[in-house]
Amino acid sequence: MDQNHTLPKGTVLDDGTFEIGDMLGKGGFAYTYRARDCRLQRDVAVKEYFPHQSAVREGANVRVRSSNDEAAFRYGLNRFKNEAQTLAKFKHPNIVRVYRVFEAHETAYMVLEFVPGPSLEVWLTQLGRPLNQAECDDLAKPLLEALRTVHEQKVWHRDIKPQNIIMRPAEPKPVPILLDFGSARLATSDSKATKTFALVSEGYSPFEAYSADGTKQSAATDIYMMAATLYRGITKAPPPAAMERKLEESLVPATKSIKKNQALRPEFLKAIDWALAVDAVNRPQSIEEWQARLLPEPATGPAPRSRAVDAAPGDPGPASGAAKNETFTRVKTTKTKAATAPSPATAATTKAQTEAVAAPKTGFPLFALGGFLLIAGGIGATVTVLNNPGWLDGGSGGGGLAAAGKVAQPEGPKQAEAGSVSAPSTAPAPASKPATAEP
Repeated sequence: MDQNHTLPKGTVLDDGTFEIGDMLGKGGFAYTYRARDCRLQRDVAVKEYFPHQSAVREGANVRVRSSNDEAAFRYGLNRFKNEAQTLAKFKHPNIVRVYRVFEAHETAYMVLEFVPGPSLEVWLTQLGRPLNQAECDDLAKPLLEALRTVHEQKVWHRDIKPQNIIMRPAEPKPVPILLDFGSARLATSDSKATKTFALVSEGYSPFEAYSADGTKQSAATDIYMMAATLYRGITKAPPPAAMERKLEESLVPATKSIKKNQALRPEFLKAIDWALAVDAVNRPQSIEEWQARLLPEPATGPAPRSRAVDAAPGDPGPASGAAKNETFTRVKTTKTKAATAPSPATAATTKAQTEAVAAPKTGFPLFALGGFLLIAGGIGATVTVLNNPGWLDGGSGGGGLAAAGKVAQPEGPKQAEAGSVSAPSTAPAPASKPATAEP
């Protein structure tokens, strides 16, 4: 580490509030130290704005190297402070907390939650094997939810990699915490002010990250970096550098690079390959779009209840459907019952019974049809059905009438076939005036 540019251990900042300890990390434009909050008696992390290409340290103060770097330095300094204030609003269990930001020594400092635990890179190295599916899901799900939270505010992280994810110790499994959101928006559309901040992490940064024009970066940039992190987890190596892939594709797709015994979901692997497309337009454009393919579908609640359809007693009826189908079912049931009518001898001495079926709700009332008169004779008997003229006034919308006809009396004790009549279920069919048969 470059000790010539770091703050000496024991340095006190903000009027004695924070005492600087060991250096935790170094980035292209900042140092991060472990520090002690002397007032609240807790450990914190302090990030110091220090763009290495344009700044030098003189004692405890930070100076711009030359007047040509002044605009870039000042613009980056303002963005550093503004982003700290923006990110301090986010409260998510998988995002490091930003407590405050202040200026000192002609630069700015961001005070963050101190997260114990190894980085994901160290954790993977110690694991010594590729991640299994459950471990991939446990890593991806909370981090994508964290990214979705900040993406809703149009903030992009732009530096997602295993080194910027801390695996906080917890039971039954460690919790991934995403760090370095303070660098999220240092890229900008002003080419004069942002050439210093076109910083990349080889293997994890997408092609558009190599441009100093921050407007070319988007949610798809973070999605690429998250996919590259998962690729590192399942293959034990990051993807090739995006600049090399742009010239000649050299990436072995995730679907072809895993071992047979890893048993990873095919859709999960395809989603990683989708997010690793070199051109941003060919990747998922939002976390939600990617999540739908990457992660298993969440458990759904009970299926919505269908609109109830009234059924006849003993008949469950259709789950849903038109009244026409319901009527057909009931008429068919009625005919089945009529087939077991009494024997002809019994029918000759008793009044014929008619069985009513409910008309559909969309139909019109039907008047009763006919009566039966059985006249014994030497050569046979006829059944005469007399129509009630009023039935013609009824509607035809869905209600059906069984055709009435003549039924010959067979010789011997054969069973007569009875007809069925569709009529309103609220009242029995009135008997028609019997006709007088000539002897």
